[in-house]
Amino acid sequence: MKETIEIPDDWYKEHTIPELITLRDDFIDINGKLECTCDNCLDVTRCGCAYDAYNTNGDCLLSK
Repeated sequence: MKETIEIPDDWYKEHTIPELITLRDDFIDINGKLECTCDNCLDVTRCGCAYDAYNTNGDCLLSK
């Protein structure tokens, strides 16, 4: 089931594209070639957990 952020809450954080690129690069540095759940998430631009090292292979830290 897809989790979405309906209204700003404690996990809401607006990201710019350059910020997301940096977060994704850091994710790759930590996790190597693991699939990042955030790459297919529509909420990535407003999620405080975007590109966290936990978000691999379909797992989503926000949904925990």
